[in-house]
Amino acid sequence: MSNERSRLLLRRDLLRLGLASLAGLLLPGRAEAFGASSKLIFALLDHGSDPDPRPTALRRLAWEIVKRTSIDCELDTVRLKANSPALFKHPLLVLTGRQGLPPLSASEAASLRRYLTYGGTLFVDSTEGGPGSAFDRSVRELLLEVFPKQRLAPIERDHVLYKSFYLLESAGGRVVRRPYLEGIQHDDRYAVIYSQNDYLGAWARDDLGTWEMEMDARRRELSFRFGVNLVMYALCLDYKDDQVHLPFILKRRKT
Repeated sequence: MSNERSRLLLRRDLLRLGLASLAGLLLPGRAEAFGASSKLIFALLDHGSDPDPRPTALRRLAWEIVKRTSIDCELDTVRLKANSPALFKHPLLVLTGRQGLPPLSASEAASLRRYLTYGGTLFVDSTEGGPGSAFDRSVRELLLEVFPKQRLAPIERDHVLYKSFYLLESAGGRVVRRPYLEGIQHDDRYAVIYSQNDYLGAWARDDLGTWEMEMDARRRELSFRFGVNLVMYALCLDYKDDQVHLPFILKRRKT
């Protein structure tokens, strides 16, 4: 656990550095206000076009993370614009939608690129539509604005993202529109992870305890397990790729 905590702190330090650098450019004299909370808070990218079609999903995932891991997680999420300096307070940023997204401005693209290259992780999840849909096309165009020389590519099944906490054999989600995740790498890590399988639909549960989307219970559980893995990866990167954790992974496989 000490290694996990030290890596988590290192990741936050990188993001803190990014905010301090940005604050020096945009908000002179205010950088000292950063870092008041040690809790993980999900940040949702506000793109101005129905940015939260599954409003209970991240709250439920946060609840599951608190229940299943030692990560201290805030249940409420925050919405942030791509050019908000507050991005750097959040290691994991979520972009979702069910229709085409408006393009980023030059300042928004630059800010999001800075966030991702300083250690932030962007998880993109399509709630409606599949490959070639308006959402899919606009996401690829948006990412080209952020990383002009890179393209989304399939993430290999043996990547640490599939074993950072739970051992998973495939991508989950409410539906299987594409049986694999895609991603964009920066500095040997995935800065962008893209799903077209509506993970947020699998996680969504209202305040009365009713699942908002009908689906197979086992597949929902696998979707939550992926959500935990995603958060672990965003906080700790590839520490579970170390052989020292192999006995733990094999033990978990039996459960």
